[in-house]
Amino acid sequence: MEDTFDLRKYLSEGQLFENDQPSKEEEEEIAKKFEDLMKKGLSTVAKLKNDPVSKKNQEINEVLGVTIGALVLGAPGIIKVLSYISQLVGWLFGLNKGDGNWLSRKLKQASNWLHHKYIDGIAVGLKAAYPELYKNKSDKVVKRHAQLAYAAMLAAAMIATGIGAAHAASQVVQTLEIAHIGVDAADIISIASELAKTATAA
Repeated sequence: MEDTFDLRKYLSEGQLFENDQPSKEEEEEIAKKFEDLMKKGLSTVAKLKNDPVSKKNQEINEVLGVTIGALVLGAPGIIKVLSYISQLVGWLFGLNKGDGNWLSRKLKQASNWLHHKYIDGIAVGLKAAYPELYKNKSDKVVKRHAQLAYAAMLAAAMIATGIGAAHAASQVVQTLEIAHIGVDAADIISIASELAKTATAA
């Protein structure tokens, strides 16, 4: 059965609280809603295994030093994941009148297994989109690329809300550390900067 869930429409219609500052009960409801929407996004991630080979597969395979950002932007299925994350983070950011620290706290409350599921799905998507690039690469390398891509997606979505790149990268590093996923802030800033324009347009 085709997934017809429209996140943008759902978020535009949903209003979780009326006051400027959410109550404790509303905060808990927001955390639960965010978790549920992250889970829903896994349906988009699951489709990556069926993604066609990227039109840039051969081109990227021939370029030395290709960036993770270029790999994300060259794979339509992975861009859809970026779009979903961008809409979700933008919604979360707006709920508390653009409080970046509040957004960071909410991201850190997401279940660790969700981050790993997104990363595993993105790893599958990278291999599907770029078979030439990854045919001789170990699973460890592919997973590392997926970790960087996912971290950069989160940071790019935060940057798109107006949060500074360094702060966004720092918060993502802290968020993923909780899930025992190690990424470097400098790497994330570089990749997220490539993705931020796409995240803004999502």
